[in-house]
Amino acid sequence: MCAQAGSRDTFDRLASEYDELKLRVIPGYRQVQDLALRYASARPSQRVLELGCGTGGWALAFLRNHPRG
Repeated sequence: MCAQAGSRDTFDRLASEYDELKLRVIPGYRQVQDLALRYASARPSQRVLELGCGTGGWALAFLRNHPRG
């Protein structure tokens, strides 16, 4: 196995555990997210763009709180 394949395997393994890992490693992560989303808003005619690397959890949480409609 080459180093690149090993890196890819490590990334794939960690990516599947990323959301749970950040909740364990970063104290207060969920509370910060909840607070930020409480103050975030958008009117139905507006669009929201999430810029970040990760699994899209913030975008999904925002959509749950602000369904299109």
